[in-house]
Amino acid sequence: MVNGEVKIPVKFTLLGNEIDVEFNNDRLDDMNAYGATHYAHNKIMISDIYKGKQVSNDVIGHTYWHEVVHQILDKMGEDELN
Repeated sequence: MVNGEVKIPVKFTLLGNEIDVEFNNDRLDDMNAYGATHYAHNKIMISDIYKGKQVSNDVIGHTYWHEVVHQILDKMGEDELN
């Protein structure tokens, strides 16, 4: 976080896999979640507006890193930890 802003990449490479990151408020509202990971499509989804309210930068940052950890564990084959 820099000056209260969370720097979230639109994509990154993890163990040879390109992971896309997108903000998808409608889908995540439907899932009742701040974030989600779609392993088969190498995608992380994050919400910056949840249930009609702005999500704080801290929550966005924590959600991003939470979903990155899910991707790391998946790519390592750690299904039980994931």
